[in-house]
Amino acid sequence: MNRTQEQELMAYLISLGFFDEPLYEAIHKSDRLNLPSFNVQYSMTGIADGKAKTMSYDLHFIRDAETNAYRLDKYEATFHQPLVINHGRLNGIDTAELEERMKAVDWQKYFENEPYDLEEGQYEKAHAVMNDMVKLSARNNASGWDVGRRLQYKYWPEQFHDEAAKSLHQELQYSKTFTANEQGICSAYLAEDILTGKVAEQDNKQKDILQKKKAPLRKIKIRRI
Repeated sequence: MNRTQEQELMAYLISLGFFDEPLYEAIHKSDRLNLPSFNVQYSMTGIADGKAKTMSYDLHFIRDAETNAYRLDKYEATFHQPLVINHGRLNGIDTAELEERMKAVDWQKYFENEPYDLEEGQYEKAHAVMNDMVKLSARNNASGWDVGRRLQYKYWPEQFHDEAAKSLHQELQYSKTFTANEQGICSAYLAEDILTGKVAEQDNKQKDILQKKKAPLRKIKIRRI
């Protein structure tokens, strides 16, 4: 891509709601590698109705054969519902304190390395947490099982989630793929509204307004002559 084409692509992404320096840097880097296609991950975090919300996007770019410039072919948008952990004392374990201990462990390194490759004390901390995670759901404690899978979902790398934590992906994440066509492609804002149900909600409100505006049917008395 030449400089003009790159600027046009950036301007187009901004118009769709994708504006972030790391995103542009990733595109620029991929362009230098002269790849036929590539993906870039992008996420936005904000507050809605007093709760944290996160939208993530996996953008797929392809090189146009005629112009030799990259264009956005499609993207997968995912809405992540806020994760709520109901802490308490379960099976003798203070789950809030357990979460603090989980924060102190580099779980990516723990799962991918041998104990002797970890920093001093990391293996012991992780091992103690793992033992308590098992105790949480002992004696079929449903609350402990739920807190355990939520802590796992929050702190462990996704590829190491067990089936309980994986089930949260279906409960807390909603995804949809949007593909470019002759009219363009869905903006990031509209994609969020679709995934969160706001579009359907607005459509229903509009129908209610139209329904209320309709004049009520009135019975007409016909006088016989």
